[in-house]
Amino acid sequence: MALIHPFQDGNGRTARLVEAMMLSASGLRFLPKMLSNYYYKNIHGYFIAFRDSEKSRTFDVNPFIKFFCKNLDSAVRELKSKVGGMALKIALPAYFFILRNEKRINERQLNLLQIMRETTKPICLASLYSDAVFKALYAKVSEQTARRDLNKLLGLNLLRRTGRFYELNLESFAEPRA
Repeated sequence: MALIHPFQDGNGRTARLVEAMMLSASGLRFLPKMLSNYYYKNIHGYFIAFRDSEKSRTFDVNPFIKFFCKNLDSAVRELKSKVGGMALKIALPAYFFILRNEKRINERQLNLLQIMRETTKPICLASLYSDAVFKALYAKVSEQTARRDLNKLLGLNLLRRTGRFYELNLESFAEPRA
């Protein structure tokens, strides 16, 4: 709490710098930047929490502590999501190759999964014949074979279907929920 104002302006920046230094010294390398971003995204809440704490007759810092904890929770969740996303991006190709080596999927299905991972957009059966990135894989196979490929990948829980569209089922790779 910056109850003593050593500078005409910049007390908030100084307090956030001290906060960042304390967090960094504690080994929390990425958190200070994420907290700073959260403060700027929620600047209105930041000033309300700060004002409520500052105007308290008993120097109650709980409003700001609550704001900070909410911020911390949000930053940790965002960091967890980013790290999980990066790990998944690295691990998926290896997992797909394991499935291929175990003969649970064929080469065409492996290539389909790899392309879907790169493009990240939902596809439909018609996409396999009209979209240039899939055309090379499915130009010489029947629609029945394409359907079999999609159904096989659905059965392995690698794809999910919404209406007529298919996309990678990334939730199947997420940590189990209790």
